[in-house]
Amino acid sequence: MVRKPVAYPLFVLTVATVAFGACGGPGGGGHKGGDAGSHTAPTPVSSGGARTSPPLRPSLRPGHGRGATRMSALYRGGSGRQGRFGSPGPRGRLVTARYAVRLAREVHSSAVSDGRTIYLVSTRGLVVAARVSDGGILWSHSIRAGVMVAPGLGGGRLFVGDRTGRVWCLDAKTGAVQWKRRVAGAVRTSPLPLAGRVVVGTHGGRLVCLGSATGAVRWELKQRRPVVGLAGSPDGRVFVVASFDRRVRMVETSTGRVVWTATLSSSTRIAPVLTARAVYILSASGELSRLDRTSGRLLWSRPDLGFKSFSPTVAGGRVYVASRKRLLYALDATTGQERWVKPLLHIPSAPPVFALDTVFLITRGPRLLAIRADTGGHYLDHTLPSHVFAEPLPLGNGLLLVDQRGIATLYVKDK
Repeated sequence: MVRKPVAYPLFVLTVATVAFGACGGPGGGGHKGGDAGSHTAPTPVSSGGARTSPPLRPSLRPGHGRGATRMSALYRGGSGRQGRFGSPGPRGRLVTARYAVRLAREVHSSAVSDGRTIYLVSTRGLVVAARVSDGGILWSHSIRAGVMVAPGLGGGRLFVGDRTGRVWCLDAKTGAVQWKRRVAGAVRTSPLPLAGRVVVGTHGGRLVCLGSATGAVRWELKQRRPVVGLAGSPDGRVFVVASFDRRVRMVETSTGRVVWTATLSSSTRIAPVLTARAVYILSASGELSRLDRTSGRLLWSRPDLGFKSFSPTVAGGRVYVASRKRLLYALDATTGQERWVKPLLHIPSAPPVFALDTVFLITRGPRLLAIRADTGGHYLDHTLPSHVFAEPLPLGNGLLLVDQRGIATLYVKDK
């Protein structure tokens, strides 16, 4: 059921400029948002006598609760899950929060975007589409089930997998439900749209490929243990899947044929990364492995990067790993050699993202860091008002953050 957008109690636009200090230290049919006045664009707040809402108590401590680490962003900027974005994001030591608007309640997965519209799903299954320009809600739809992962976006469709084992396909423009399909087990991976198909992995170990237009089952594979992450090629012909049984597999999208299987030294709980030449995967013990894309052969491995760290980011010939040891590593993507290591004041709470020449990272301060990709030097270090478990999303010259309360804030460079 697509429902009329709801204006939540907190609805604030921030227009003040904030300065960033130094970083250092160790450590359906849809409902249009403009109709009937049920939802309007964010209301500006003057700098004098600004209205503020009472602080909201976080419902989960960082890294705790129902799979907080697993529910961290799985969008990663595209099918390859590389964490690389074409948008530059905000640059400089002064930025402005263009708007801050509450889109949903309790969000632990990342937002996705086509550049004009933001899509996100709350942990209770409220799917929301909003304008990038001002945060105004275009439509919302409740699937009435819990959601652990980010939605998938492709071909004008939004795909959502819930904890009851259903995959939903919504029209990205209107929010109308095009189809829904039940699969065996809670959907544990972000749906991966590939070449007219969409692939999901379940907690029960099922790997299911559905037709993106109708939801018809194309093929299904049974894994020994839960599926924890997927990454696809740009042409959609193949994808790589990681399972909790330490196996990493390359699979043909059209047939479900397993091209190769590799075995890690320990289990993994995060999504792999697929590039033109290699697969990068970080095990739960903190060992980063680079596998040959064609054969699955181990090319190099780097141990001791941090227990239960996040998915690596691969961009510009480097691999960036945010470690729970309060370190940000930059490694050579070909050799695995260290380029630089950045001490952090706090443990990371989401995987890093790469935009132009900057690495953006959220830590448990909670803080937003912008770090030079070439040297590890800092651009920005800003204290956030609430915990963020999802990756930041670069949009043009802005950076979108969605905190655990469902408040979306777009930061832009100060003029």
